[in-house]
Amino acid sequence: MTLLTLMLAAAWASPENLGFNQALEKIVDRSPSVLKQRSLLAATRSKNLSEGLLRWTPAISAQAKTGVGNDPAGSTSSQSVEGVAEFNLFRFGADIAGARAANKEIESQEFTLQNTILTAEAEAISALVDYILATRKIDVADRILLSRKDSLSVANRRYEKGQIPLEEVDKVSVDLDNATAQKRDAEASLAQASADLERLLGEERISTEWPWKDSLPKEVPRLIQESADLTRRPDWQISSKDWELAEQKAHEAFRDLFPRLDVKVSYGYFKTDLYGVGSSGPGWTAGLALTIPLYDRLVGYGRYRAQAHTQMAADAQFEGVRRLAKRDFDSARATLGISLDTALNREKTLGVARKIYQANRERFNRGILSANEFRIDQDRLTETETLVLHGWASAHNDFRRLCHAIGRRVAACLASFPAGPFSGL
Repeated sequence: MTLLTLMLAAAWASPENLGFNQALEKIVDRSPSVLKQRSLLAATRSKNLSEGLLRWTPAISAQAKTGVGNDPAGSTSSQSVEGVAEFNLFRFGADIAGARAANKEIESQEFTLQNTILTAEAEAISALVDYILATRKIDVADRILLSRKDSLSVANRRYEKGQIPLEEVDKVSVDLDNATAQKRDAEASLAQASADLERLLGEERISTEWPWKDSLPKEVPRLIQESADLTRRPDWQISSKDWELAEQKAHEAFRDLFPRLDVKVSYGYFKTDLYGVGSSGPGWTAGLALTIPLYDRLVGYGRYRAQAHTQMAADAQFEGVRRLAKRDFDSARATLGISLDTALNREKTLGVARKIYQANRERFNRGILSANEFRIDQDRLTETETLVLHGWASAHNDFRRLCHAIGRRVAACLASFPAGPFSGL
């Protein structure tokens, strides 16, 4: 028994193996892309803090000033320490459009986080399924290798009794060598799958049972018949919010081409010396400022045109996402039904193949069946077992595809998981 097989057997026996769903959540939680997007969302919220409700609050500052002047009438000087409040009164709706744009940007980042979680979950499920598939293939390879060894022992005994020629023994020996090579190939595949899983999950091993084998026959028909609301998809919502963001930024840029009205109020301590006459004490000033843009080298107009083109680009992107969503849903719904039916049918075929194998194994041991004839039954059983494994792997992956195609995490698609599609964000 190889070292890899011993390690695998120890992992199976370990009571600390993570369940599939535990491993899935852990992979998503520690995903670098998810952690990065959470930070980007927090950064966007911080960046747009002043663009929301705080936009309509005054900007307050403390200022200390000193100045001197000189003209034919004499010299002047002034000093002041004051508090200043500046507030915009009217911008033709540019402030409202700016606040809406800030909110849309935050919402877009929130849905981007949800989409990133779906992407991380897809990668995690693929790696977990590949690991289970590779592990199960080792088991199949072990069984066929043991069967080939038994066949060689039987062939040697029959050769020693003069019942078969040496060529028959050589054929079985070649079959054993081929089975050994297949086992090595399966071990190489498992090593790659283990490395991929370790990159996502860490050192922990997982249970190698198919996690949704019992749930899929009950859940898939319900899910396939369910009417899909594709607008729940995060990528749909991202494109929608990005289009609305571009629209509001275009409105803001257009309204900034019009005049604006601002007010400025200050209160503090003032000291002046005007041509030798000094005065000092507390005081306040207030003023209105009407700013009318006349010529700014077409900066404002260029900004507006740029935002208008950005809006058209966002509209084209949104249309592409709508088409992609429809394609993903139609494809996933069709392939899931096929892959589940295939997996269930292969399970039934496997039972028949095992019965044929057991019956012909006894006939081979009694010398009724030749080594070549029995090899056909061995190959048939091996192929059927492998097809069953691939059938369940496809069913699990296709189930994930359909859940994601309608904007849900896998847990939300299973009746036994009451959690919402994006709990814990």
